[in-house]
Amino acid sequence: MMAPAVIQWAARRSGLDLESTPFSAFKGPGIGRTAVAMAVGELLAERMPFVPNRSESTVLLARAVSGGAAGAAMFKARRRSGLVGALVGAAAA
Repeated sequence: MMAPAVIQWAARRSGLDLESTPFSAFKGPGIGRTAVAMAVGELLAERMPFVPNRSESTVLLARAVSGGAAGAAMFKARRRSGLVGALVGAAAA
């Protein structure tokens, strides 16, 4: 969940142009608070003994989706292929 929080921060602070992309919602204040809360929750929760291991399939899938969305948003903002960005983001997650 850290990736969407970073994309939201970049969109609001550094002028990452998401307006002409399907990811323009990342710039909204509601998404920002939600993304930051989820990122902090992820950082705290992964330290708990009852949370599944990061290498379990469901956790990996959630991380891949989150990273894929962030990668696609970043690539689309730079006028590049969203599919390539999603693949890079998912692989990096």
